[in-house]
Amino acid sequence: MRKSRDRLTKTGTRMQKNKKALAGLLATGGIALSLFAANPAIAAGPTAQITGQIGEDLNEGGNYYGRYLRYVGDPAPAGYATEKYEWGSPFILTESPEDGAVTMTGTIEIDEMVSGQVGVIGLTDSDVLEAGERGDKADNGIYINRKSDGTYDVGLTDGDAGGGEWIQAFHNFPSDVGTLNVELTIDGTADPSTCASGPAVGADGCMTLAVNGGVTLTDSYGSVTDADFPDELSSGGNPGWYRYSEGTSTVGAYFDLTVSPVVVFAPQSADDCKNGGYENWDFKNQGLCVASVQANESAGK
Repeated sequence: MRKSRDRLTKTGTRMQKNKKALAGLLATGGIALSLFAANPAIAAGPTAQITGQIGEDLNEGGNYYGRYLRYVGDPAPAGYATEKYEWGSPFILTESPEDGAVTMTGTIEIDEMVSGQVGVIGLTDSDVLEAGERGDKADNGIYINRKSDGTYDVGLTDGDAGGGEWIQAFHNFPSDVGTLNVELTIDGTADPSTCASGPAVGADGCMTLAVNGGVTLTDSYGSVTDADFPDELSSGGNPGWYRYSEGTSTVGAYFDLTVSPVVVFAPQSADDCKNGGYENWDFKNQGLCVASVQANESAGK
């Protein structure tokens, strides 16, 4: 019950921040409403697509911190305004795995990885990012390591706030594997005692990774976390990656993944505003709701 109350308090606080940001945008004629509309409306199983290269630097001018890619929107919300995070569109936030399974499915091309390169792609705790912390110690995701013998260790990782990463479970793939067809499931409703590879003290739930139709790995998540944020992903997660590689900013791994379910922060069409739908986002009337849709459509041209 305490977790639920805390989560509701956090959600309410975030909604108030979104309201204030939206009001500011309206007052200044801003058009990036899709990032900061008021009450997020949760559609049935909405999805988002993420595509790119692990280590890709999307910030103009380039900088070392490009390795901490997280989809945090442009402009970035309060607490994210640092070059450690990519400011791109769309802003993607998943629902909390504590309310049901969150999945990432698709492909990761890894044949261009070289010996010693390591990449992780998955979800980062949204509260950690909002606090302005770098986030790669609060990750739950897919770990890929190109070894010196040319093979790949692929598995699950749960970030260690104390330093380093805990590779909880992995499988070794041959050097010619080329493509990973993956399905990552993070489920906070699952009993961690049924999946943990070690003591599950403090764990929130289970992670499952299916790879290429023949390998399935499971382990707990949440047992290694920042003391300031003890319930990992309790307010949702931002999809993204980090990398470890010497002498280069990128890892030769290219991802094309579908993330579900995600939080919808704004109406996506005029129809979403009709029949009282505008109230889902706290618009005062249907006209203001439709205007926000039109503004976002114009911004995309």
